[in-house]
Amino acid sequence: MFVDYYDILRCIGNSVDLISPEVTAHHQQVAYLSYQIGQNMGLDKQACGRLLAAGLLHDIGALSGSERLRLIEEEPFSAGSHAFRSASLLEEAMPLKEQAEIVRYHHLLWENGEGRMYQGRSVPFESHILHLADRVCVKFSRNFNAIEQVPGVFSKIENDIGYRFMPEAVEALKCLKRKDHVWLELMEQDPLDYLPVEHIFSYRTLNVDEILQVTHMLSYIIDFRSHFTATHSAGVAAVAERLGKLFGFSETESKMLIVAGYLHDLGKLSIPNELLEKPTALSDDEFRIIRGHTFYTYRLLGAVRGFETIQKWAAYHHERLDGNGYPFRLNADKIPLGSRIMSVADVFTSISEDRPYRKGMPSEKIRDVLRSMVDAGALCNIVVNVLLDNLNQFIAICRTSQKSEAEAYEKFSAVS
Repeated sequence: MFVDYYDILRCIGNSVDLISPEVTAHHQQVAYLSYQIGQNMGLDKQACGRLLAAGLLHDIGALSGSERLRLIEEEPFSAGSHAFRSASLLEEAMPLKEQAEIVRYHHLLWENGEGRMYQGRSVPFESHILHLADRVCVKFSRNFNAIEQVPGVFSKIENDIGYRFMPEAVEALKCLKRKDHVWLELMEQDPLDYLPVEHIFSYRTLNVDEILQVTHMLSYIIDFRSHFTATHSAGVAAVAERLGKLFGFSETESKMLIVAGYLHDLGKLSIPNELLEKPTALSDDEFRIIRGHTFYTYRLLGAVRGFETIQKWAAYHHERLDGNGYPFRLNADKIPLGSRIMSVADVFTSISEDRPYRKGMPSEKIRDVLRSMVDAGALCNIVVNVLLDNLNQFIAICRTSQKSEAEAYEKFSAVS
């Protein structure tokens, strides 16, 4: 199993942009403009590729909508800022690790060259290009014509040459000033569609083990927004993997179940934090908002070539055998075994763990809930029976995986 490196990068950037619709396509915009600046500085293909990748990843540590919006007006820089959290996440996935240092310092001021170093460590020059691209992008508004905004944006940037921004990067940016197509493309929904990305990344692919590392990191972004969900996806992934093996899934298929478990709630990045942490039951209107998350999971994963099966396993986890699930209201014959496994793993993990409005359930209550959901036409009887026949084993698997994730969450929170 292989997937395109660029497809994964773009999926991550688009996923994180769901957190705040007000800055939609921000990661693509910053990636696009960073690449254009790098090109005008005469950087080689590898350096431009690093810039594009860093642009798609630079704000992954900003996990709330309010924090994302603050970044438009403010430039926090400290060992606890979102940039450092983003870098700590990238260090968890080897295929993305090379972007960590660039992202870590992307809000560091140039300060007449002092920004080449930070606390005795060299700062990648790409960080300062990324910084400039980020600040330019947040100054544009989708409510006005892009070309009309260019003079005003440039006047603000030029006031900070030398202090805030690296002069060489600003000079390269000036070469773009009269190229109307650059600013029109920048404000498109998918500006990266205008770049030769396949040439940039030379068809680089990730194998299944690299995919596991990257999607595990992405599960942190999904789950670490709330301490109530901090270990959820890891539990679902571990339970689903074991269920798959009991059903005779191959080694690769079992790893695909893990990936689907890590990503099944990817669309929840579109859900406001206050709903995720609401201490009481959701209202009907709130539940309708929550229901949208599986559609966004489906849409985001659909953009990754090679994820066609994982997309269905992950996004169908709230479909029901009686056809009353969401978002597609599929009947039983349209719901594959992998999706049925994911549904059972999700319900089991959810009722086993503490939530804002209740404590995790004991074994007998778990049995009652799962059996009642089978009787109601929601879950697959065969999959539930396999889990209940090995209930103590699955409780142990879930707790072990979630203990590891809890430690990772504490480490991440310490950076915050």
